Amino acid sequence: MSKIAVLDTCILLADPNLNKYKDEKVYIPIATYRELDRQKDSNGFVGMRARSVNRNLRDSIEVDGMLMYRDALIILPNDILESRIDRSKVEGKADDTFLNMTILESEDYELHTHDFSLHQLMRVHSKNSVWSSQYKTDVLKDLYSGYCKLEVPQGIVSEGRENGKVSIAKVMRIMEEADILVQPNMFFELSNPYEEKPFLCRYSEKQGALVRLAYSGKVCEGVKAIDNVQKFAMEALLNPEIKLVTMSAAPGSGKSFLSMAAGLAGQESGLYDRLLIAKNTTPLDNNSYQGFLPGSIIEKLVDQFSNYTTTLEALCKDRDRKLMTGKELLIGMIEHTKQIELLDISSIRGASFQNKFIIVDEAEDFDVSTMRAILTRIGEGCKLVVIGDLNQRTASKLDIDKSGFFAAIDWLQDDPETAHITLEKCYRSGLVARISEKFDNKIGGI
Repeated sequence: MSKIAVLDTCILLADPNLNKYKDEKVYIPIATYRELDRQKDSNGFVGMRARSVNRNLRDSIEVDGMLMYRDALIILPNDILESRIDRSKVEGKADDTFLNMTILESEDYELHTHDFSLHQLMRVHSKNSVWSSQYKTDVLKDLYSGYCKLEVPQGIVSEGRENGKVSIAKVMRIMEEADILVQPNMFFELSNPYEEKPFLCRYSEKQGALVRLAYSGKVCEGVKAIDNVQKFAMEALLNPEIKLVTMSAAPGSGKSFLSMAAGLAGQESGLYDRLLIAKNTTPLDNNSYQGFLPGSIIEKLVDQFSNYTTTLEALCKDRDRKLMTGKELLIGMIEHTKQIELLDISSIRGASFQNKFIIVDEAEDFDVSTMRAILTRIGEGCKLVVIGDLNQRTASKLDIDKSGFFAAIDWLQDDPETAHITLEKCYRSGLVARISEKFDNKIGGI
């Protein structure tokens, strides 16, 4: 039998839903409850997380002396467990309580903490302790990817190709066995060893079925999806029923390229009045400040949107405008053809957009409040695409799970008008792919 985890406050603040303790028994001491109570009135993320834990505890169902807390079982504080603390050595701090908990000397209990110093002290005092150093890695690995590869019984793949859809009931048992939680607009690659090609599909909640992709093979501005995951991305970007798309990926995977191509194609077809490209031009720190820039107001702004100008230049390199720079192309599309508008995220509050295809790039550094302000700008006839790379966030400012981009992916995955895709393969170059992997493994403990 696995040991019962005694939870330090930092464990609950890091993961208010206790995703790591699914179907396990845990114990929250009174000292942890008191610390949570003190933290709930704090400003910022610590207070927000503490309030979230309190809400989850309040909404939990009590069964046989335990709380059904999401997928974890919490043993309620009781006289037997709390009496096994040497109170003469406790000075009011939670750490002192853990250090003097006699149950942590038994084989049945162990402290779980992110605090390395407390973990070392526990070992010195001959107490059972686990230092959860891999939490951030687990959070990113467990983040919703938006798609799944699934091997299915013979006949289902051919049925999907012939009929254009497969009832979700036919594959639900397989998904349950694989512990797959099906979300609206989740993408699937159904395969069978005896079938030549997989069936690429999207879960339609309205139809209760996995339906064939309708837009994945479309060519936009000369751009076509290279692999199956990019096909999923194109389906999400071009399907008008999907109003919000989040797309995470490493550098060079095509997230900006595909988004710009889809946005321009939508504008040129008349589906959207304008392509609106957005970015936060406010410096993230003093070292990023560029000073005064030359040129007109539009030229000054365009200089801040280099991530879009380079993408636009790459899109147009095989067309008549191939001799123009990305900056010249963007200015022309703003002032002359009126296809594109610029938006500075710092001035987005209070705005409302209609009939626009909106791209928000470099979203990994937005906090939850800013992300909420961005997402609530979507008006009638709009499509919002939010793209970023959580491994490129400003590590000193935001932990992974405190990013507004992380929240948008994690919290909105069950909404019927949203879709998410994580692009995995880097097409920029083999060197870039290797550099990204090494840096991702080193920065921020990831």
